Amino acid sequence: MHSIKIHPIHLLQQRAAETPDKPVLHWKSDGQWHQWNWREFWQRANQLAGEMIRCGLEPGQMIGIYAWNSPQWLLVDVAGMLARLVVVPIYPTSTTEQAAQIADDSGIRWLFTGVQQEFDRALPLLDGCVEQLVPMSKGIDIRSCPAARPLGNLISPLSEVLQEQVDLRIEQVQLSDLATLIYTSGTTGVPKGVMLDFENMSDSFEMHDKRLKVGKEDLTLSFLPLSHVYERAWAHYILTCGGEVATCADPKKVGELLPEIKPTTMCAVPRFLEKVCDGIQAKAYKAGGLKMRLFKKAMADGLLQLEHKRKGTVDKKLNFRCKIWDKLVFQKVRQALGGRLRMVPCGGARLDPEVQSFFMVLGIPVKIGYGLTETLATVCCTDDGNWESGHVGFPLPGIDVRIGENDEIIVRGGNVMRGYFKRKNATDEVMKNDWFHTGDCGYFDKQGRLVLTDRIKELMKTSGGKYIAPQRIEGQVARGDLIEQVAIIAEARNFVSALIVPAWDSLEDYAKSVNIKYHDRLELLKHTHIMDVMEQRLEELQKGLARFEKIRKFTLVPHEFSIELGEITPTLKLRRKVIMKKFRKEIEAMYEGVRFDSKSKDKTKNKTDPDLE
Repeated sequence: MHSIKIHPIHLLQQRAAETPDKPVLHWKSDGQWHQWNWREFWQRANQLAGEMIRCGLEPGQMIGIYAWNSPQWLLVDVAGMLARLVVVPIYPTSTTEQAAQIADDSGIRWLFTGVQQEFDRALPLLDGCVEQLVPMSKGIDIRSCPAARPLGNLISPLSEVLQEQVDLRIEQVQLSDLATLIYTSGTTGVPKGVMLDFENMSDSFEMHDKRLKVGKEDLTLSFLPLSHVYERAWAHYILTCGGEVATCADPKKVGELLPEIKPTTMCAVPRFLEKVCDGIQAKAYKAGGLKMRLFKKAMADGLLQLEHKRKGTVDKKLNFRCKIWDKLVFQKVRQALGGRLRMVPCGGARLDPEVQSFFMVLGIPVKIGYGLTETLATVCCTDDGNWESGHVGFPLPGIDVRIGENDEIIVRGGNVMRGYFKRKNATDEVMKNDWFHTGDCGYFDKQGRLVLTDRIKELMKTSGGKYIAPQRIEGQVARGDLIEQVAIIAEARNFVSALIVPAWDSLEDYAKSVNIKYHDRLELLKHTHIMDVMEQRLEELQKGLARFEKIRKFTLVPHEFSIELGEITPTLKLRRKVIMKKFRKEIEAMYEGVRFDSKSKDKTKNKTDPDLE
């Protein structure tokens, strides 16, 4: 637990002094796990801070990190803070132009990069404000660049004089110091630098202490981008609590790492949990026979028990059966996920209630949260022992949350940003009388828990005047076994359509099972049987939606929406403007010459839909 108003850097200093031999960072390289203890980590951070001070970097100046997760990422982050520098993360998928925009806007002096690709993309930035490139990974070809120095060359024992200068900087740190500039991922416009100071961090950590139970025994697996506020804030919170962080540079390897590193906690986003849920169920069903029947019966009883917990009732016979199911079925699933997960914070988008219930039955508490970059991540989160879904819990202690005009969620508290860097007008638009206007819509339920509906800017208005909340529809439809991603189109249209990326493994398995022959994936997508099956699945998945909300036409897209192509953000949110522009022809084809189609195969042109009039 943290004492009130202790500077986060001083908390880290305490941890290094109190438990120097305790492991703090873990990573896997060349098939082997490696680690630093607190003594090694703190010593390296001091040495790097000393070198940056020796080279003339002054308090308040900017350094950037342009890389995937690694122990070096956190090392540079902490070293920058020790030297009273401002750390500016850049998403590793950013193009040279995007990175240059952030570097120029913030005034980054030194830029730390990861793998070769990131270093190469960063080289042109030396023509701007960047003075020094520091590749953090080993074996990087620096292309004979005189302004590039490998990280390993910057870390060496400090002279007594230089150590005194580092100690002085640490002594002089202030809670009012700017800690970081985090540029928003930009789903709705040009990224803006969010100014967060150490007081924001201190207040946020204190708020978390009052809601969560995190301590020295905890180990988190960090696989979401550290360049995003969500993962980075959580990693720093774990460190200040004296816990351990295992970094993962490739999210696709999480399944491999979980049973090896055995984390107690890890941050997740809904799409990750949906994939885990679908994968576990698919494996059980594929096994067939007795294993499949046991899994289905165990899940059925587990969900029934969950309903009893929600109602506050008890069925002793059911509870006894569930204890047996836990030993026979669910314990094995938990072991595959490491066996020690006791809390999985989840945010970034709406989590399907069925997925949340699935993990509750497994005995893995998913702690649903809500927050933004501007609020240093968490505003609300669910309590321990929460058995209900569909809400994001209560505000953290010390945070005021209200519902403003047009059902907008507004927030006030010590975790709210200082403002947008060099953008007073943009700051004034969202900060009014100390209240931050989030742009999200929601309401409080009867228990006082916050329920999210959608983003104001993402609400779509059909030509018939109906408002569509795309994220809710996308989340519901993406639960289909043959569907990987969905992008809803409805703005100023007279019906809802969708771009759908199929789940290729499942789709190709299905095609094989019904003996469909095809030369390539594009041919498979055009097969009439596949179109019919997709249409049938959509009808099933859209039960419960209002008629005007339902997808009436769809186009199957052959490749996933990706971060690399700019179609989704690093936290897997759709960049709708990019998608609409890239798939303009496909979208227009779905509406061409048609006022309304009830189904993709209908020929009912010029037919009026009363729901859209």
